[in-house]
Amino acid sequence: MSDSANNPCPECGALQQNDNPFCDNCGFRLGRLETEQEGHRAIVRGRPADTDTDVEHQAVPAMAVAERHHTAIEGVPAVRASTTLPTERHPPVRATAKNDEVHLTLPTERNPPVRRPLSDVPTSTDLPAVDDEPITSPPPPEAGARWLWVATWLVSLVAVAMITEYFVREPIYPDTPPAPTAAKAARIAVPGGVFKRGLSERVRSTILSTCLKMSDDKSLCDQDQLLAGEFPETEETVAAYEIDALEVSVADYQRCVTAGTCEEIDWKGCKVYTLQGLQTSLRVPRNGQMPSAAVTCVSKTQAVAYCGWRSGRLPTHNEWERAARGTDGRVYPWGSIWDPLAANWGELDVVRMPVPGKIDGFDWVGPPGTFAAGASPILAMDMAGNVAEWVGDEPVAARGGSWTSTPFDLRVTSRLALDVGTRRTDVGFRCAY
Repeated sequence: MSDSANNPCPECGALQQNDNPFCDNCGFRLGRLETEQEGHRAIVRGRPADTDTDVEHQAVPAMAVAERHHTAIEGVPAVRASTTLPTERHPPVRATAKNDEVHLTLPTERNPPVRRPLSDVPTSTDLPAVDDEPITSPPPPEAGARWLWVATWLVSLVAVAMITEYFVREPIYPDTPPAPTAAKAARIAVPGGVFKRGLSERVRSTILSTCLKMSDDKSLCDQDQLLAGEFPETEETVAAYEIDALEVSVADYQRCVTAGTCEEIDWKGCKVYTLQGLQTSLRVPRNGQMPSAAVTCVSKTQAVAYCGWRSGRLPTHNEWERAARGTDGRVYPWGSIWDPLAANWGELDVVRMPVPGKIDGFDWVGPPGTFAAGASPILAMDMAGNVAEWVGDEPVAARGGSWTSTPFDLRVTSRLALDVGTRRTDVGFRCAY
């Protein structure tokens, strides 16, 4: 340092006792008091110099004028002896020009720098212009614009909610089907008399035209094949008889097995039918074997044996159709208008893809007597849907459609031609007496 021992270290404040250009305490780099080394500003007595802090210099011409006792190297402005130099705590120095001199404004922590216009800078200097106005944040939106933005946001939110609700909404049907109307099968007395059997001309033509519109294979719409035994409409006479109100359940049939009269159901050897037809890789699901479910996987022979154990028999075609539709020639047990909640059927969506159980509540066969809305005129249950039912006379067939059937096949006149020994997951029975 100089010969003065009162020059403090600008970094730590320790007094300097020798001419060492570095502070003994912390090693801070110092320049001479009288001159400035090349590339460093002169140090002013009593003012610490911060060489670690970059000084923001304004560009000045090469012919810059230096103050008395000081020199300025090219590209570095001269510093007045009265200039306050920044410390670590102070932000960089900003320079302004006036009267061919560069003055350094050294802000402090409490007084941030304020930009001033350089209107009085000589044109011979190439000092850059400084904005006259400080940078400010954009003004807040007016009340009208704010309300318009809020209204737009609310409308968008409501629209998104409505679209979401439309696509995720479940069908407007009960989650669970109604409780069965009867705990066990009961006999219904059917009076003898005349009833209409088969399809009327109007219904026949409607069925054929619908088949031609909907079927990919037009050969399936041949009247003699599609409506065999259903046309023309005739009047038939039946004697008085009784018939079960409900289809036979698995528990009912098991009692016959326990009694030693009926053959055990071969669930593993049963043909599994679904909405897509026969499934050779599937086995009968557990819910199809539940005691409360309508019995399936029984042949006509097994059904006859069970009804004989009950002192009954299988109904004839005429007896079954009379119990299913009454005497007025209706299309379905509940009337001539389709009701999707009146039966356990094979639902199809608008693109003709299966969606089993979404409407009626059952993916497979259900308990007998579940759908009260589907009762026939004599209050026989499930005469359409759930399981197709064996009849006793010729031709060998099952009637009424099943849980795999479309509404088209649930008409009471339809017939499913089968072999006597057929056992499948959509065929069961009820008894007549």
